[in-house]
Amino acid sequence: MKQKTKFILFLIIFNLSLLTACGGQQSTNVTAQPNADHVVKFNEEGIAVLRGYISGGYFKPSSNPRYNTYIRLDVPAKVQGIDAKLAIPFTVISKTIISSSVVSETDVEGYHIHHPGSDVFGAFPSHPLVEVTFLKKGTEFEVLSIHEVRQKFNLFQKKAVIDNVFSESMFVGSIHLSKKDSTGAFVWWNVSIPIDVQGIQSGVVLVVHSAPDTTLITPKGVVPLTGNFSGDHMQVQFTRWGDKLTASQITELP
Repeated sequence: MKQKTKFILFLIIFNLSLLTACGGQQSTNVTAQPNADHVVKFNEEGIAVLRGYISGGYFKPSSNPRYNTYIRLDVPAKVQGIDAKLAIPFTVISKTIISSSVVSETDVEGYHIHHPGSDVFGAFPSHPLVEVTFLKKGTEFEVLSIHEVRQKFNLFQKKAVIDNVFSESMFVGSIHLSKKDSTGAFVWWNVSIPIDVQGIQSGVVLVVHSAPDTTLITPKGVVPLTGNFSGDHMQVQFTRWGDKLTASQITELP
């Protein structure tokens, strides 16, 4: 009888240990750094293709034959059920092939020869829908080609689905764009949350709306929501109603 009792106690302790271990594993998964690796799929040659909108970037003139041109591609995405964008940086080199409604197919080096003083953004119309073919070189996505996609062909891919980016009521990101109404009151902000894509630091860009009681807290204390403000390390507390996020408090972190 005593042996049977000892065996039952052993099973109870063993099962409790399993539950504790499983609970610890779940906690690790929840706190893991979010990534969107599944959005970029390389073929056997290490080449991938994405479609999106060129929304930014910069050109840094240099004697470096790579031209130091960087573009940001915005890929439409569904982030935890909300319409958003996945913003990915790319490096354009001298041998990158480009074609658009503005220029015939050429490489960046040839484009610069015929358009001295111009950067690669001049080869495309404003905010173009493009197809980017690229590979990974170290810590960069290096572009092999950029081709403008004509809207009438309806070739756009489905929105990327990304989950586990933020909690139910808070995230930390950067704010660099806002919109005001006719009275000067803030309507919404674009907030970028850092996320990895195949080891490349990218961002999930969400629209966060303002409310009359939204507060802004800076190292100097609470300040009124007047005038433009931006920051790379902002904690946003929000409420969600459907696919709309409304900020209750924005805190500038050190």
